[in-house]
Amino acid sequence: MTREDVIKLLSLIRANYPLVKISDPASMVSAWEMNLGEYDTNLVVKAAKLHMKTSKFFPTPADLINVMARA
Repeated sequence: MTREDVIKLLSLIRANYPLVKISDPASMVSAWEMNLGEYDTNLVVKAAKLHMKTSKFFPTPADLINVMARA
């Protein structure tokens, strides 16, 4: 994933969890890019969609990695 991919992904996730407040978006993007940068964007997006369908909690990169590992 590229930084731009992470930004798009976080926008998608954020839209599904409107009550979540992100205090430092730039740091969050950097952390997510560091943790998910080695993964294929399409796989991460699929994992995020599955997570959003099955969890009421905002995901962490580890949540998405676990979804991908189970798939």
